[in-house]
Formats: sequence, structure tokens, C-alpha cells
Amino acid sequence: PETDVIGVMGSSYNNGKLIDSTNFSTQEHNNLVQVVGFFDDAEIACGIMDRLDSAPLYRIKEFEDNLKKVKGNHDNTVCIGFSTNYEENFVSTTKTILEKNNIELVGGSVSGAFNKPEEAFVILNDKKYERATVYCFIKNTVGKVKTYRNDIYKKTSSKLLQITKVSGEDNRILEEVNGQDIREVLKERLVSDGRTYDEYPIMKKESNDGT
Repeated sequence: PETDVIGVMGSSYNNGKLIDSTNFSTQEHNNLVQVVGFFDDAEIACGIMDRLDSAPLYRIKEFEDNLKKVKGNHDNTVCIGFSTNYEENFVSTTKTILEKNNIELVGGSVSGAFNKPEEAFVILNDKKYERATVYCFIKNTVGKVKTYRNDIYKKTSSKLLQITKVSGEDNRILEEVNGQDIREVLKERLVSDGRTYDEYPIMKKESNDGT
């Protein structure tokens, strides 16, 4: 009774085994559902941040109230979020509240249904949301929480680049790598490889007249 239910689509791991009902990573159509539940030694407050594309502050008061509801702190509480898109808007909107309370945020992106044109969506208590992030504050009442980061890609060359800035929620235009303008970085690479800048018109900034 009175249990919040979150539903997302994507890949997950269970006991070292990949579970991927969307078939992005495997050739098998497992069509499995993984369920994670909490007992009464955890205090939970779930919510949704929708309209992230047009009004990201729409539910910010509700977000803050949910954090206050669990009365958590850095040692015992974490915020988990699952985003369909507009992750930047969600992070930048909630960042002030999370930093003020020293609460860590972890999460992932929600994929759409395999081979179907529908936009990715999340479900909170039987209601479907698009262009939204569903989140959950989890407080451990009998112990602590600890967040971890695992880099799955090993940098094996100095030529590998780290994306540090993108713009545009829909088309994700690459603006900076390694903290530098992408055009300048690529220009230097071309020169070192003996090529010319003019060979690559994609690197030229478009002027007001469209040229």
C-alpha cells in the first residue's frame, strides 16, 4: 500500500549478467523485467520533473519538498534519476538544491522501445511521461550510502578527446573537447597531419547570410 512504482526501459545488470529487453546489446529477445524493491529500513520519496524542454522549474518546489520529506543528509541519502532526454536541464535545475544539501545525484538515460518509433518514456505510478526525468530520494535509516563512478573506457592515446561542452537538447552540437573549442582542436590536428583547414567545410562557422 502507498508504494511508489517507477518504470524505465533500458539495459541493466543482475548478478553479473546483462538484461536487455530492448535488444540493443544482444541478439536475444529476453523480454525480461528487473524489479528492485526496498523494505522499511529505507525512506523513499519519488517524483517527476517533466516539461524539461519548456519549463524545467515547473516542479522544482515538489522536488525540494520530497528531499525534505526524507530528512536526509550526505551520509545516508542519495538521489537517483532516470532521464528520457534533456538531462542537462534536469541537472542544472536541481543542482542548487542538491548542492545546498550535499546530496549526490546518480542516474542514467532511458532508451525507447526497440525497433519502435515512439519517444523514450518513464512511468511513475501508472502515468507515462515523455521529455521528463523520474527521480527517487533514498535514505538508508540503518546505515550509510556510498556512490561510485566507474570509467569503462581506458584512455590509451593522447589523441583521444573528452567532450566537455555540447549545445542544443535535440541535436547535441559538439562545442568543446578537453575544454577547448572543437574547431581549434581539429584545426591543429589537421595541420599536424599535413592537411588544410579549407578541406573540411564542416568546420567552418556559418555566417548570417548562410554561407
